[in-house]
Amino acid sequence: MKIRFGMKWVSMVVWLLCAAVFPATAAEHILVEAEAFTEPGGWVNDSQFMDQMGSPFLLAHGIGRPVADAETEAGIPKSGTYRVWVRTRDWASTWTKGRCDAPGKFRVVVNGHVLETVFGTEGEAWHWQDGGTVELKRGEASLKLHDQTGFEGRCDAILLTSDLKLLPPDEAPSAWRQ
Repeated sequence: MKIRFGMKWVSMVVWLLCAAVFPATAAEHILVEAEAFTEPGGWVNDSQFMDQMGSPFLLAHGIGRPVADAETEAGIPKSGTYRVWVRTRDWASTWTKGRCDAPGKFRVVVNGHVLETVFGTEGEAWHWQDGGTVELKRGEASLKLHDQTGFEGRCDAILLTSDLKLLPPDEAPSAWRQ
């Protein structure tokens, strides 16, 4: 007994396999460059690593006094759970090797919710620090950088992604950013 499949059946099987492997909903990625914040507050735009990163960053230069929050809004195309990544560094660890508390600590506030993660506390090189997940609704989300020390906290960018397993590249070249 021979079984014959018409093109409609073959097409339907291929479509079902593709739907299983490639879900219909693509992940959302929202990259917010820190230098593009609409209200920098007391944070200053610093370009000292432009040659390495392809963009400037915001610096909390308060000479020991926390500076005013930097604020902006990000367009959220679809409601859902988003992982928050912040590109930063612990600038003093070059010398302290983690033997003392990081001087450039800051927090990120999303829609009024202060994330648990304290940023600028790990690693001397620029890297993406995981800020955990947040629930966001479609529309505008408010983002704030909240300096905690006034001692040179550094933020290059914030990435909001619905791909909860995504690990952004630490080198984050300008081509990747676009």
